[in-house]
Amino acid sequence: MKAAFAALLLTAGLALVVFLYLSEKGRPTPPADTWIDTRAIHEESRRLDETVARLSRFHAVMRQVEDGLLAGALTLEEAADTVLESARSDNARLLEWVRRNVSAGTDRERMMRVLLGRFQAVEAVGLLSPVQKEHLDCLRCEFEGVAAAYRPGKSESD
Repeated sequence: MKAAFAALLLTAGLALVVFLYLSEKGRPTPPADTWIDTRAIHEESRRLDETVARLSRFHAVMRQVEDGLLAGALTLEEAADTVLESARSDNARLLEWVRRNVSAGTDRERMMRVLLGRFQAVEAVGLLSPVQKEHLDCLRCEFEGVAAAYRPGKSESD
């Protein structure tokens, strides 16, 4: 009886080993990357690196412009023109979004609204100094004057 039981265990063990071996062999192995796949991966990597560089340039311009506005070194129109130029070359998606979502007659006026909106958010959480708040009030007054000039009948070419 002991010998029969031992034979049964050995047979079951052997059957399990054979089953596992065959199931491993029966599975399809993932294909190795072909040279076309590798080339596509490198191309996508290059595109992503370029996108990161463009967005980094745009954000650096945006920070510089915002600092200049809050220091009183730039006018709102100069700042909007600078950001628009940077967006056209480095962040076209932002420019498309602004055109779709910000109501104004020109791209310059839209960008001025975006800049003022960003400052309003910063002001709302209390991150502006009293001097910066004063500059922001001046920028709002400047915007009112500029926006009045862009009203229907007085449009500027973008």
